[in-house]
Amino acid sequence: MSPDITLFIIVFVVAVAFFGWSCFRRFRLVTVGKAENRFNHVGKRIWSMLFYAFGQRRVVSRPFGLNHFVLFWCFIILLIANTEFLFNGLFPDYISLSRLPDGVYYASALIFDLVSIFALLSVCVAVVRRLAFPPSYIDARSRDAFAILAMIAVLMIAFFGLHGSEIAQGSEEAAQYMPISSFTASIFLSGVPAGSLVEYANFFWWIHAIVLLAFLNYLPYSKHMHILTAIPNCFFKSLEK
Repeated sequence: MSPDITLFIIVFVVAVAFFGWSCFRRFRLVTVGKAENRFNHVGKRIWSMLFYAFGQRRVVSRPFGLNHFVLFWCFIILLIANTEFLFNGLFPDYISLSRLPDGVYYASALIFDLVSIFALLSVCVAVVRRLAFPPSYIDARSRDAFAILAMIAVLMIAFFGLHGSEIAQGSEEAAQYMPISSFTASIFLSGVPAGSLVEYANFFWWIHAIVLLAFLNYLPYSKHMHILTAIPNCFFKSLEK
C-alpha cells in the first residue's frame, strides 16, 4: 500500500495526464492520413493479431527471438499485476488481489512471482546479447534500448524487494506461493528489524510506482512505443498485400 495516498494520487494524476497528452499528439499524426475502412474482414484481422502480435511469429524466427517472446508475454501478464498495483495505491481498502478467493489469489501470486523472475532473466539475456553479440541494426545498442531494459530490471527488483519485505514482516498471506520473493526475504532481509522492514517496503513501493509511471511516459517518445501499438497495428494493418 502507498505510504502516502494523497501524494500518490497527485503523482498518478499528473503522470496519466501527461501520458494521455503524449498519446494524443501521436494519434493526431494518424488522423492526417487518408481515411480507410480497417474494420472489414474482422476474422482475418483477429487472426493476424493473434498470429503476429500475440504469437510473435516474425520475431521468434530470428536469433534471440525467443527472448523477445518471453519479454513480451511477461509484459502482458504483469500488466495485470501492475494495474492492480496502481489502483491498490489509489484505493487500498477496495482494490487488492488479496480480496479474491484464496485459490485465485495464491495462483496469481505464484504466477506473478515466477513471471517477474523470467522477465528479469530475459533482461539480463538482452543486455548480454547487445554487448557480446550485437545485432546488425544500430538501435539495438542505443541508449533508448538500454534505458528500457534498465527500467524493466528496476521494476522487477522493486517487486521482489517489496514483497520480500512484506514476507519478512509476516504480512504476506501468499508467502508460500511466492518462491522468489520468499528467497529474497530469507537471503537479504532475515534479521532486519521490523521497523526497518516497513521502511524497506515503503521504499520499494515508491521505487516501483515512480519507475512504472516513468516507463509509461517514456514509451511515447521511445522506439519501444511498439509495446503499446503492436497489437492494434496487427489488427488494423492493410490486408491488400
